[in-house]
Amino acid sequence: MIDREAYVLRTAEARIRAGNIEAAKRILDEVVQQHPDSADTWYLLSYVAENRRQQIDYLWKTLQLDPLHREALARLMRQDPDLTVTSVGKTYAKISVPITIPSLQPLKATNRGRTIAERLRWSTLQVRLRLATTAFRMREAWKVFSGNRQAVFGLTLLAIFALMVVVHPILLNTIWPKVIYDPKVGFDISAAPHPSLPSAAHLLGTDVLGRDVLSILLATARITFIVAITAALATAFFSIVSGSFSAYFKGILGTVFTQLADLALLIPAPLVMVIIGFTTEISPFQFGLLYGLIEGLGGSGIVMRSQAVSILTKPYFDAARIAGAGHLRLMFKHLLPQMLPLAAVQMLMGVIGAIFADGFISFLGLSRGAKLNWGGMIFDSISYRGITGAIAWNALIPAAVCISLFAGAFYFISIGFHEIAEPRLRGKL
Repeated sequence: MIDREAYVLRTAEARIRAGNIEAAKRILDEVVQQHPDSADTWYLLSYVAENRRQQIDYLWKTLQLDPLHREALARLMRQDPDLTVTSVGKTYAKISVPITIPSLQPLKATNRGRTIAERLRWSTLQVRLRLATTAFRMREAWKVFSGNRQAVFGLTLLAIFALMVVVHPILLNTIWPKVIYDPKVGFDISAAPHPSLPSAAHLLGTDVLGRDVLSILLATARITFIVAITAALATAFFSIVSGSFSAYFKGILGTVFTQLADLALLIPAPLVMVIIGFTTEISPFQFGLLYGLIEGLGGSGIVMRSQAVSILTKPYFDAARIAGAGHLRLMFKHLLPQMLPLAAVQMLMGVIGAIFADGFISFLGLSRGAKLNWGGMIFDSISYRGITGAIAWNALIPAAVCISLFAGAFYFISIGFHEIAEPRLRGKL
């Protein structure tokens, strides 16, 4: 907490002790207008509340900003001794104060002088408050996300592709004969010549090899999901590690991560994956992992580093360091939680690059071995033109549309996460 605000709060506390409630209330009202995220201000407001209901609300707001505020917890326990997770959640739902900045002076609860029962109750209450705080933050984040139509549209598209992954094995084991509808070796002699146009038996027709286009389209969705999820998690992990370590540690370790980020930025991940795909055969999981490693250390890592540097300059981070917090607490308590929303955005943007890189490699025919994906469908449609005399548009267009919509789904979802990470952009994207 800055010195001026601390001085004002000490003045208000002196007015309360002197019995001058009205003067203290005027001072605190001005402070809370300028600093609505100050837990100490809301705690002092509980002493000048007009009634018991308002006093409890102020105490809950204090705990919302600082779940380990010992004095607020003790007073609230005296007001309501039968606290439950349900009651905590219902009370939190009525709070309108945003949770944006952690408490500047966190107070650690102590068990000294308490009985075993009191210690157990104290620990249980802290766990309940943390769970309720997490649930409240998730509800607030969902309100922001669901309020963005583009994000909801992207989530709907992603749900449709997930349904494709689930439906294909069911159809293949129940309705569709594997001899005809197997995505790799299926062949329908009755639909010759191939490629054939859409019909009742083949809704999207057959490709140049006599395989059902819809079956291939559904089967490749699972492979694309593996690439996307692996690339997303790898990008998020490596970007957070690279960005936070290079910003927090100023010595040799920070220099190493900075140099790795510069090196990865000079070698674009799609180009590296094209070279790897041409020289060796890798699985979808390995493809996503390698892409996430390069992207996380490169562009995404640099973005996360700038975010970490801005967080390190915040007053509450300096206060935590002065209070004696160690490196682990500063990293995992004050730095990493603030980087997660932006990491989610970078994660989704990394997925888009991985999807296009995977499809592009197969589209150019650079992958070694028979790789079943949407890019491979486009490659087969064009490469067999010399044999069939025509391009299999019924296979090319659905595959191209799926690549675009699947990548677009992650882009639209990233817009929703971007609004959560940057409140100033809400309503502008």
